[in-house]
Amino acid sequence: MAPYWRERCGNPSSVHRAGRLARQGLDEARLDIATRCGVAPGSVVFTATGSEADNLALTGLIPRMKHRRVAVSALEHPAVLEAALRLRGLGIAVEVIGATSSGQVDLEDLARILQTPTDLVSVMAANNETGVIQPLDEVAGLVAKAGALLHVDAVQWPGKQRGKLADLPGDLVTLASHKIYGPKGAAALVLRKPLVIEAQIVGGPHERRRRAGTENVAAIVGFAKALALVEGQGDHDLSRLAAWRDDLDRLALDLGLIVAGQGSPRLVNTTCWVMPQIHGETLLMKLDLAGFAVSSGSACSSGAVKPSPVLQAMGFSQEAAKCSIRISLGRETTSGELDRFSRVLPGIIAALRGG
Repeated sequence: MAPYWRERCGNPSSVHRAGRLARQGLDEARLDIATRCGVAPGSVVFTATGSEADNLALTGLIPRMKHRRVAVSALEHPAVLEAALRLRGLGIAVEVIGATSSGQVDLEDLARILQTPTDLVSVMAANNETGVIQPLDEVAGLVAKAGALLHVDAVQWPGKQRGKLADLPGDLVTLASHKIYGPKGAAALVLRKPLVIEAQIVGGPHERRRRAGTENVAAIVGFAKALALVEGQGDHDLSRLAAWRDDLDRLALDLGLIVAGQGSPRLVNTTCWVMPQIHGETLLMKLDLAGFAVSSGSACSSGAVKPSPVLQAMGFSQEAAKCSIRISLGRETTSGELDRFSRVLPGIIAALRGG
């Protein structure tokens, strides 16, 4: 990335030498990502964030929607769910696909919804809260049979399971750099079909007029390198993370906590615990003071803790859906940290329970 902050820092749309060098880096990064996704370079649309790419996938197809109807799963990231709400405000019918108690999209509900002609279905590759991997092969089969397009938010996918992006189903696929140890500020919408996407940000010919604005070349170069590194990691790294996640889950069960989606295939690094009568935000702050960074499964708005829509879709009560944390493991996680976490957590849980 460093050369693109210095001697290659030109505008990639410029014809002078600095611009040409920047364009070369941009083109090479696009080719690398496209190859890993099994598409031509022109099918990769760079954006600034995964949320922007999700929005482009849903709203960019509006002018070509023959049936004016889309379906999104109840498990989706807010970027997809809120984009769907925007579609509804524009007169597009939006159906929400239910979820099973195990954290996967309900295939029977999807089949029911697809009995009515539908333009687009959005189902993520793996959930960002629970880590549950979705049955995309089955989803893709149902969607293709119905003649609809499939958008897959795969932001959580690379480097956290054994599959390759080229094998991932989806007509439109969202990726983001920061979830794979790359820089913030780079993401992509990958088109697996020759689709015409209408730009949501206009003002220039960038990205084949599908997303105006000068590309963040340094971040995009870092994005491509990060993707190459995570796709090249060995099974040993994935197996280690999966074993550590399972150790944590056993600890949670011993403490009387619920592991959301435990019976489903999950990303190797992610687990979500539901803790009856212990608010996730409270435990999060206690763990932060102890030196551990976890996240709450709920979102905070104006100081009010809101229940997790994902957990509610899985059948947890509104109160239970407030009482969750998400733990993510990564390449910097050590066995020593996990040992200390396992020693500290029981005392914090006991104190919060009043024991």
